Amino acid sequence: MRILWFTNTPCSYYEGMETSSGSGGWMTSLEKEIKNQKGIQLGVCFISRKQESYKRVDSVQYFPIRDGYSGTKIGRWLVRRFDLENDSYILERAMEVINEFHPDIIHVHGTENCFGLLRARCKIPMVISIQGVLNELLPVFLGDVAAKKLRALSKIKNQLLVNDILSRWRKFKRNSYRERRIFSFNKYYIGRTEYDRSLVNSYSPGAFYFHGEELLRPVFYMKSSERIAPLKRLVLCTIIGDNLYKGYDRILKMAKILKDRNIKFEWRVIGVSEKSESVYVTEKYFKLAHSELNIQLLGSQTDREIASQLSEAMVYCHSSYLENSSNALCEAQISGLPVIAFDNGGSSSIITNGTDGILVREGDCKLFAEEIVRLSEDENRCKSLAMMAQRRAMERHNRTRVAHEYIGIYNNIRVSQSDLD
Repeated sequence: MRILWFTNTPCSYYEGMETSSGSGGWMTSLEKEIKNQKGIQLGVCFISRKQESYKRVDSVQYFPIRDGYSGTKIGRWLVRRFDLENDSYILERAMEVINEFHPDIIHVHGTENCFGLLRARCKIPMVISIQGVLNELLPVFLGDVAAKKLRALSKIKNQLLVNDILSRWRKFKRNSYRERRIFSFNKYYIGRTEYDRSLVNSYSPGAFYFHGEELLRPVFYMKSSERIAPLKRLVLCTIIGDNLYKGYDRILKMAKILKDRNIKFEWRVIGVSEKSESVYVTEKYFKLAHSELNIQLLGSQTDREIASQLSEAMVYCHSSYLENSSNALCEAQISGLPVIAFDNGGSSSIITNGTDGILVREGDCKLFAEEIVRLSEDENRCKSLAMMAQRRAMERHNRTRVAHEYIGIYNNIRVSQSDLD
C-alpha cells in the first residue's frame, strides 16, 4: 500500500543533517513505525520555507513544497502585512506530488493548513487527522485578555513585524473559514477523544470517524524506576506555546494564590521566555510578574531537556483554555507524573478524574491551586495517580498497537471507498 502524508512538519527529512534540531514530534515517531510495516511505501509532503530537493531515505520518500511567498524574511513580512493567500500555489504543487507518488490513500494531518482542500481536486481516498480545530480555538484565542487592549499592550517591534498577537488572531480567523470548507466536503476523519468525535459529527455530519492514537517522542517511553522526582519538594512543570489560549495568565494567577498562602514551590514553564509576546502582554495586562511568583521561564527545550525537567517535577499542571489531546500532557503521564488539568476539550478522554489524574472545573484557578496543595501533602496519592497515569499512557501510546491501528484504518477506508465507487 502506498500512503502519502501531508504534514505540518518535515518528519525525518532533516534527520542526520546539520540543520536537524532534534528527534521531531509525534508524527516522526509514527512515521518510523508505519514505514516498518510490511508492504508499506510511505511518502511525506510538507511545506518548506526554502527550495529543498525531493529525496528518499530508506523506504520513505520526502516531498518538500516551497511556500511561494515566504522564501525570504521580506517575503514572510509581506505575507503577514497584506494577509496574502497562497493556498492555490501550494495545492498545485501538492497535486504534482500526488501525480508523481501515485498513492493508494492520502492522510492529511490536521485541519489547520490547506491540504484538506485537496479532496476537491482528486478522487484518491483521503483521511484527515483531527488535531486542534481552529473554529473551536477562536473564541478562546485571546484567553482572558480584552481584544481592545492588545494594540496598546503589544511590543512595537512585533507590531511592525506584523507578528503581534492581534495579527496572529486575524490570520487564525481567516484560516478558520478555510477549515469550515475542509470539513464541508471531506468524509473520513481520525480522532482520539470524545471531544473531537463530537466535533466531526457537528462540522461534518454523516462523516466516518476512526479512532487512532498518537505516538510520543522516544525519550518519553521510560520506566517509572528511572524517575528521580524529589517528592519532598514542590516543583511544578508546565509546557506551553507562545499563545494566550495556552493559559500563561492562569499560571500567574495560581502561582499568586500559592504564594499568598505561603506555600513553598517552584514553577518551571517550558516553551516561553521573557521575550515571548504572550508573556509580555499577559504580565502587563494582569500586572503580575513571574520573577515575583517563583516562576522560571525556561524557553524552548529539546525533548531530552524536557524529559529531564519532568523527572525532577512533583506535579504536571496543564493550564490551557482548550486542548483536544495535548502531547505535553501525555508525555508527562508516560513519564510518571501526577497531572492536573482544566476539564475542557478532550482532557476527560486522557484523564479519568481521581484515578490517573485530576480534572478541575474549567477556569477555576483557585480550585486548581487547592488541588496542587492537596497533592503536595499526600505522597501516597501522588504516587498512585502517577503510577496509574503511566500505566494508562503506556497502553494508549503503545507503538506497535498504534501502527497497526493506522494500517487498519487505511485499509478500511480503501475498502469503504471502493464500495462507494
